[in-house]
Order: sequence, then structure tokens, then C-alpha cells
Amino acid sequence: MKRQVLSLILTVAVFAVGLSVIGISGGNTTKTAEERLNQLLNEDGFIYGVLIPWNGDMGYATDIGGTHSNGHKSGFSQTIWLEKLYNCKAMGFNMVKLWLSERMEGIMYDDTGRVIGVEENYMKNLTTILDMAKDLGLNIGLTLVSHLSMSAESKAEYDFLTRFIFNPDYTKTYIENFVKPIMELVSKYDNILMIDIYAEPEGDTYGHTGNRTLDRGTHWENMARFIREVGAAVKKLDPNMPITANTGWRGDTPLVRGYYNDLGLDYIGIDIYNDYGDVTPVKEMKLTAPAMIGEFGVATNSNWSDDFQVQTTAKFYENAREAGYKGAFYWMYGFRSSTESVTIVGQNGELRPVATYLRFSSLDREYEKTGYSGIDKPAFIFSDSTLKIKWFGSRGAVGYTLERSEDQKNWTKIEDITRPENIEYGPYMFAYEDRTAQPGKVNYYRVVAIDDEGNKVYSEPSMPIKTKVIVCSDEENLVKNPGFENGDDGSWDWQRSGDVPGKSDMEIITGNPGETVHSGSKGLHIVSEIPWNTNLSQIIKVKPNTDYTFTIFYKLLSGYTVTKVCDRNWTPITRDQHPVQSAEWTYYTYDFNSGDNTEVIIVWADGENTEAYVDDIYVFEKK
Repeated sequence: MKRQVLSLILTVAVFAVGLSVIGISGGNTTKTAEERLNQLLNEDGFIYGVLIPWNGDMGYATDIGGTHSNGHKSGFSQTIWLEKLYNCKAMGFNMVKLWLSERMEGIMYDDTGRVIGVEENYMKNLTTILDMAKDLGLNIGLTLVSHLSMSAESKAEYDFLTRFIFNPDYTKTYIENFVKPIMELVSKYDNILMIDIYAEPEGDTYGHTGNRTLDRGTHWENMARFIREVGAAVKKLDPNMPITANTGWRGDTPLVRGYYNDLGLDYIGIDIYNDYGDVTPVKEMKLTAPAMIGEFGVATNSNWSDDFQVQTTAKFYENAREAGYKGAFYWMYGFRSSTESVTIVGQNGELRPVATYLRFSSLDREYEKTGYSGIDKPAFIFSDSTLKIKWFGSRGAVGYTLERSEDQKNWTKIEDITRPENIEYGPYMFAYEDRTAQPGKVNYYRVVAIDDEGNKVYSEPSMPIKTKVIVCSDEENLVKNPGFENGDDGSWDWQRSGDVPGKSDMEIITGNPGETVHSGSKGLHIVSEIPWNTNLSQIIKVKPNTDYTFTIFYKLLSGYTVTKVCDRNWTPITRDQHPVQSAEWTYYTYDFNSGDNTEVIIVWADGENTEAYVDDIYVFEKK
């Protein structure tokens, strides 16, 4: 068995701990939520918001807590939540709205459907999210519950989970055992500015303005009672907390008919989806409270054109402000492999060009207030590795200097980047590999933007970057025969879609360390001239809902390859990872959460005209 040196490491982001040291902090605790919201509206003139309804990376309705209906436990990932909150701050959103209980996530029931409490792990994870948002100085709105009619698997499940909405006696236990604990937690934060009682309640009502053809729901009068009672309970617990609810199923019809005028709301919300950014002027709806757009996006959510997305997003914000709305929330931040195109991240998990538009729009609004006319200040994008330090660049910059520091006082230049287009991976979005960071150190990064006259603008320091082990001892490694030293002992599954001698082959070879093998005496040589004709995989036993690190050492001389983690049904639980070509031995590493699985499959698959050497593969609990 081979053993790697345990000091081999790279860096990942420190989570909420340490964010305050880069100059990020919360707001003024002496003001009420209503006063803070009014202050925000007075200063910015508008709520430029975004929704994070769920994190599909971990599965629907399992991103904070578990779900009673199917017994799924939480797939909560602090890293993923931090990435989204951090990037929302970098893009310039002045409020982020979170959905708390899609599919009644985190809510505990008795056998009759009565709410008896909140899942302990849910409250712990929600506290972590709110702590991170506060440390980032990010304003938050919380949606208590969203419509369930389309996500419940059966009418029986639906009737059970919604009993607290439809039955007044059960509503009381929902308020006492869910709303009250949530509001007790909310009281500890000065950055929560709004509570959304219900997202799209028409989805859970019958009739012309409701879900029409579905075999489930209640009548509007009963839904209105529920919203009023929950809203009153929130106000009793915090009289100065603004509350809202937003319609979404039948355009502005429910608002025009006055359905929301007597619900006791401070703001009335409407969800608007079309391909042109068109909105109904607020004055035409004769509302009794100010209006916000609770969600907006294109109707053609299969159109992945970046230009289309940028244009409609710009129009929605512009038209909403001119039409008298107090704010608008983009649907949605999104997640890797989303089938909906109304997302800020692409299917590869990277920010799309709309993120740059949002960043620069936010800066332009600030410049209007301050009169600033220089080049833009760069801002870091979330990075979990020194191998991909990422940032938003600057209009007017002809180059950048990347610096590193251990104390944020003494900065060392890593490199002058005089041709920034060489590292640009999106419009004004850049990435750089720092392979010189010293192990065992906490590092910070700073970007200096330089214009053609030599003027410089400095970014704020990055979040602290802390070392993480990417390999482990033999005893900790869950991979069997990880360096192929035992030959073909049956640990690995070798898959070829066709036996084509000389065209597609995988074989264990003997060689010298650093040459054809990484360490020891053996390794794997792969040749594949046929697309995706060679797959190497192994079933790994894991603990459910646990974070793991997957590291593989390789030489990729030509072609391209994919590595990923799947469940036992070969459904990916990570997005496809694409190691880059390298003529020298290098490594690719990433973390994943096992979710509900007790076994996973690790995969290396080769594309067309590929030649690669693979050796020393690790899967172990994240340290």
C-alpha cells in the first residue's frame, strides 16, 4: 500500500468565522426592522433583490432541514450557502430572500398532521445561514412557507402537510410551534428586514384565481384567514417587522380584485414572468399597501441565451422602479445543473454574464450618489481553492496585480497580469491559479486594478483562506487499491462500451515514480480514441449526510475527461468535474456531500482522443 505525505494541501474558504476581519459587519442594532427597511429604501431608492428558494445542489427541500413527508434528512452544506450569500454581496444585491419551508421542510408533525415543533438540526443550520449573512452585511427577507400543490407527491401527502393551513385549530399549533421559534431566532438579528407569510397562496386555493384543475387546496376565504392569523402572530411577536405575501398564479387578477387589501400586510407582492420585462403599474391595481415584485423572470425558462437574460433582467428592474414598486426579487440565484434558465449561475456552477451586469449596475448607482468617476473597484467572487482565485474585474482596467498576505498588512505580489483576457472566464470575471501558497498558512488575497495612465484601485481583501488536507492515510482512505499496487484485484470496475483493440484501452502499468506512475511502482494508463468509451469506477461505502473529499492524481496528455460522484443508480450527486490537461503529474480535488446515501460511485470517464495516466485516488471524510 502506498502512503502520501499528509502535508500535501490546498486552500479552501473559511466559513463565517473570520469574515468580520475583512471589514464586513452587520447593521445598527438600535433600529427596528421597519426603520432599517425604510432607511434602505431612502438610501438606495429600491430593493434590488434575489431569491434563494432552495439549493438544488443538495436536493429540493433538504437544504436546511429534513422533510417529514418522505423522511429525507438534511443535505445542508455550509460551503454552498456561503458561496451563494458571498456572491450575492459581491454582485450588489441589497436584499436576499430565503424560503424556509418548501415542502414543509424542517416542520415536525404528529400522526394527525398537527405541527409539534421545529427540527433541531434545521434550527442549527438556519442559525448558521443567518450568522453568515449578518457577517457579510447582507439584508435578508424570510418566506415562511410556499405553495405545496405542485410538489406534494400525492393528495394524501398534500392534505396531511397542509392541515395547519386549512384547519383553524391546527393553525394555532403551527403559530405556536413553528412561527414563534422562528421569530425568536429572528429577534437576534438586525439584518432581517421582512417576513413573507406565504409565497403564491393561490397555488393552494381552488377556483378561477387559484390552481383551477388540481385536486387539492382550500377556498380563498380560508387562505385569507390563515395569512391574517399568521401575520397577526408575527406582528404580536415583533410589532415593527414588515410583513408581506405575494400572488403569483393568475397575474395581477387577485390584486385588482382586492384579495390582498384586507390581509393586514405592510407590503403586497406580485410575481411576474414574461420575456419583455413588462410590469403592471402599481396605481392601476388600487392597492392599500406599497407593492413589491416578489419574483420576476422570463417566461421562456428554457432559453439559455445570456444576452436574453441580461436584457430582460435590466428591463424588469428598470420598469418595476418606474411603475411604482418598492423592490423586485430576481428568480432565482440557482444551482448547478438547473433545468430552468432563470438562474444567475450556469449549469456548470459558474456565475453567468448577468452577474457582471448586476455588479456594474450596483456600482453605477453608487457612483450617481458619490460622483465617483474612476475605474471600478474589483471584488472577489467566492473561491474554495487557491487553484481558482476569482474576482469581478474593472471597466477601464488594462491589467491587474494579484497580491497575497497573511495579516492583511504586508502584501506580496504574486503576479502582474498585463493581458487579463488570458484568464477571463466570463465578461469581466477572472480566475487565477495560485500554486505558490505556503501550506499551513491562512492567506488573504487582494486585486489591484490598473488603468492606462497607471492609476490603481484596490479591492477589499478576500475572505481568509485556510489549509485543508487533500490526501489521507491508508487507513482513512475509503478507496480500495487506490494506487493499483494490487493489480487487477477486482476493486475497480473497468467499463468499455466496445472492445476496439488499439483504439480504447485501460491497463495497469509498472513504472518509476514521477514518470508513468505518481508514486509506488504501478499506475493506470488509459487510451481512448472513441468518445466516452472508457470508464473507471468503484463503489464506496459512506456515512449519510457527511462531507467527503475526493482527490485524484493524473496526467492528461490529450483529450478531455470527467470525474464525478454518483449514487448507486448512477444519478450524479456532484456536477461533472473537468480536470485540465497537464503533461506533468498534478491533482484534481473537490468536496461532496453524501446526502441520504450509504454508498456512492466514484467515476473517471474519458472523452475522445484521450491519453491519460491515473494514480493515487482518495476519498475520505472532509477534515
